[in-house]
Amino acid sequence: MCTEQAVSFIRFQGIISDGPLDGPPDVFFLDTFRNGGEGQSFGVRVGLSHPSLEQVRATITPESLSAVFGQDFELHNSQGIPVDSVELFFQPGEQERQVTVRLVQDGVSEPREVYNLRISSAIGANVESPDTFVGWINDDIPSGDVELTFIESPEIGPEGSTVHFLVGLTAPSESVVSAALVTQDLGATAGADYALQTTMVEFQPGTSSNELWVTYKKFRLPD
Repeated sequence: MCTEQAVSFIRFQGIISDGPLDGPPDVFFLDTFRNGGEGQSFGVRVGLSHPSLEQVRATITPESLSAVFGQDFELHNSQGIPVDSVELFFQPGEQERQVTVRLVQDGVSEPREVYNLRISSAIGANVESPDTFVGWINDDIPSGDVELTFIESPEIGPEGSTVHFLVGLTAPSESVVSAALVTQDLGATAGADYALQTTMVEFQPGTSSNELWVTYKKFRLPD
């Protein structure tokens, strides 16, 4: 008989773009959630809704919640040096940059901790939702447990496109792992603007990744 393992809540964000727009772009987080362990370093992606003809600067600042900035997590600049905030520069034509987060290995046994990153200001772009990244730090995941995560997020997709992404486990499990997927409408509406391939993902014993896809529907606005 197959058994199911519990996994943590995770979030994936899809962006539908109707094509090139005039005026300043919007700047927002392409990655909105990450569940990580002590000692990990990773990039958090920030994107523009469309390329700009001018340089865009966005400021990323940390927010301590149960996790304390400087003690439990750090921001690093492009040289790998800890900083209080990060300035991201989008050169003309660029649509994606990354800020590096490092989760500090403090050796202290603690429950799950939470922190935020925010786009606090921008020059040459409008700060739009999602303007907050949510991070979890898990110090004490038992060695036999697995964590569910989004391995890949799609690029911004135009109407009518199908974007693929990978959902993965931190390690293969000896039993079946299954998780329900739900949608949350922001500016786009499920069914009308996009369609998820499935509402359930399942990993067979020994596997650690699964490819899924979302279709961005094509529609025409009234004249």
